[in-house]
Amino acid sequence: MIRPIAIKPGNLVAFVAPASPSELSKIEYAISLFESRGYRVTLGKCCLAPTGGTTWSDSVRAAELIDAWMDVGVRAVICVRGGYGSARLLNHLDFDRMVEEPKVFAGFSDITALHIALNRRGLVTFHSPMPATLSSDTPSWVVDSLFDSLEGRTPSVQHLNGCETISPGVATGRLVGGCLRLICDSLGTPDEIDTSGKILLVEDVDEEPHRVDAMFTHLLNAGKLQQVAGIVVGGFSGTDEKRNQKSDGPTWREIVRERLNGIRKPSIMDFPIGHRAENATYPLGASVRLDAKVGKVECLEPGARSD
Repeated sequence: MIRPIAIKPGNLVAFVAPASPSELSKIEYAISLFESRGYRVTLGKCCLAPTGGTTWSDSVRAAELIDAWMDVGVRAVICVRGGYGSARLLNHLDFDRMVEEPKVFAGFSDITALHIALNRRGLVTFHSPMPATLSSDTPSWVVDSLFDSLEGRTPSVQHLNGCETISPGVATGRLVGGCLRLICDSLGTPDEIDTSGKILLVEDVDEEPHRVDAMFTHLLNAGKLQQVAGIVVGGFSGTDEKRNQKSDGPTWREIVRERLNGIRKPSIMDFPIGHRAENATYPLGASVRLDAKVGKVECLEPGARSD
């Protein structure tokens, strides 16, 4: 795998929006956080919605991402938020060229489409909180996990309360995955996720329980879950809330247990990753060790290297 050069204070960090734009008020805290740690921040125009009720085109968002990536002065490219639209950029981006100029790349949610494409070409990227998800209420350990990872240290995630074992066991492999719906969307494309011998991370938000069942079933029918070394299930925020509105059917946790029990691979659920305040940073593409009995995911190498 190709590890990008770790960032350090004084470096220029580019905030970009390959998916949806945000509001300045929602990312001001993140700008101040990075600046307080000695970083310089540049904000791409696509990070904020254009005037007049229009949207940034795919080609404009892709160009902004490439410009930031190829700028020799920029040391990290941080996606400002998820939302929708990253998969629309896949045909606009030259990922082989991007990997030849490896950079720290971070984000989660809809950004999963870009993580998968870059990981398949060997680049380690970071599943991490984004500027629009950081706030003064963000737990300190989440911030520490983010900067430890981006600055080339191996993060130590101690907040494991409530993590549930689905199938015990120990597994080692490269970490892949992210948002479940984007993982499923990759199937059948040139950038289909490779799960063979990997530790698969999945999380999602605001999905109906029957859609969670359908997506896990899709991965089973495609043989993707049977190929993994282990599975880490994060949060599925908003899913049970949708179920409660209808008052019928299984919860998302019941669905996950039933769908994963049959494959008998080391697997855990409710790990602190996903669309919630407790969102640890992990290097996708790097080697990790999953101990499903104790609910621990240990990074065996830092995701970024010293220059």
